[in-house]
Amino acid sequence: PMALPRRYQVWKEVALPRAAVWNVLSHTERLNRRVGLSPVSYGDLQTESDGFFRPARAKVAGFDLRWREYPFEWETEHRHTVVRVYEKGPIERFEGGIELEDAGLNRTKICVFADICARGATGAALVPVLARQFLQQTLRFCDEIFDGHPNPQPRAPRPARRDVNGPLLERLTLELGSRAVPVRYANALQEFLREAGDDEVTDLRPFEWADHAKIERHEALRTCLHAVKCGLLNLRWTAMCPNCRVAKAETATLKTLGDNVHCEVCGVFYDLNFDRYIELRFAVHPAVRKAKNDVYCLAGPFRARHILKQQKIGANQSAVLPIPRANTELRVRVLRSNRRLTLTENRADGAVCSPATLVLRAEGWSDGQKPLENAVSVAGGAFRVENQTREAVLVVLEKTQWDEQAVSAAHVTSLQEFRDLFSSEILRPGRQIAVENLVLFFSDLSNSTALYERIGDAPAFGRVGRHFDFLSEHIRENGGAVVKTMGDAVMAVFYRKEDAARAAIRAQSEFPAFRATMSDLENVNIKIGLHFGPALAVNSN
Repeated sequence: PMALPRRYQVWKEVALPRAAVWNVLSHTERLNRRVGLSPVSYGDLQTESDGFFRPARAKVAGFDLRWREYPFEWETEHRHTVVRVYEKGPIERFEGGIELEDAGLNRTKICVFADICARGATGAALVPVLARQFLQQTLRFCDEIFDGHPNPQPRAPRPARRDVNGPLLERLTLELGSRAVPVRYANALQEFLREAGDDEVTDLRPFEWADHAKIERHEALRTCLHAVKCGLLNLRWTAMCPNCRVAKAETATLKTLGDNVHCEVCGVFYDLNFDRYIELRFAVHPAVRKAKNDVYCLAGPFRARHILKQQKIGANQSAVLPIPRANTELRVRVLRSNRRLTLTENRADGAVCSPATLVLRAEGWSDGQKPLENAVSVAGGAFRVENQTREAVLVVLEKTQWDEQAVSAAHVTSLQEFRDLFSSEILRPGRQIAVENLVLFFSDLSNSTALYERIGDAPAFGRVGRHFDFLSEHIRENGGAVVKTMGDAVMAVFYRKEDAARAAIRAQSEFPAFRATMSDLENVNIKIGLHFGPALAVNSN
């Protein structure tokens, strides 16, 4: 029989709201790095009647530890826990995490805890030492990152100086600053590549970096694109699961993308989609910095920030899930079986709601199950989930809104600058990928045939070419890209509707002044059409 668990815990109160504390302590990957835990090797997902787990192993205090790691459970801004059941070593079972409580106006009480079952006499002697060491390191981390910091961020440990090739970094930064990139952005990237943690520079998301550095997102993306051409960064395409939003595959070029990807956690195969499922990321070039891409935590809350609550419900058991305030659509989903229901908001008065009930059976949600009538997106709402299956399930309450910090393939391939810099980044011939929403821009010159007849082919061709330059400038300045020209027509693409509309309006309003620079264009006008909707990305020739 397994020994009884012993609880180890420490408390700390900080002068910060719960949301700010959660933002740091929910990033279990960087927390584990900062408190000195060892990197972990994870195996493939396995299933048992009590749920699913991943086999894992790590070297800790000279012991080769192997364990089953069960999925994290958490409630955003309140708590997170994880369970590990060990095969051998001084520990039999570990369950630990954090709990947060309000402690007054903009103050939070933090509890770091671990319930540990020791194995044998060796475990009984070592576990208290290891537990106290872990808790003390966590407290030191909290002291360092929270005290005196109004907006703390979950930063990873700084790299060793020997891992950064300083002279090469300096030289390539100067080269980057000499390109069409503001010098301060080149310097900001240099500082990031020199000071950020290994996991940050091996998985650089430009919009996330921009938000943390308080710089403009588009310029940050441009800086990263030019940094690839300078040799500071490498480019990566990452296939994201549409449900859990976690990276499932990656490739260095669009040509090697497969047709679909499998997510073992969500239990789905999905076709790749340019809008959401293919994300552009970057990694520091190995010649600039030696960064290890070790894993310290695979499935903490930080990897699925759209999930507000994740909870295990045993066979023939039930649980009440509270609904936090959210300004977006929410849904409840069962992992692996991927059963989903959207929560509808039928009330706006913010009153406390009595729990509605959802019944899960082997075939799915009970017949006639409707979206929750009493569960609304306000603080105080709640609903009950009854698991009438023979196995434990993992239920999540999540936002349906996609990650705004992701740079999708549809977004970046609609930028003229990307097409100019990476003309070889194309899909393999015959490969088609859906784009849920994109804006196509078409233009046409009226009376152009009469212009050719009136002034001759060569002069008219020159006028049409200048008009292409005029339109291309407006398209580029407003975040679009020219796909092709044909005759006197332009086809361009935009990722955002407002950018396409702005480009069209400005081109129309400024065309009379452009036309006035050439005396023989008095009867020529420009016509522009926009279409927003689904499209296919394809390399046709």
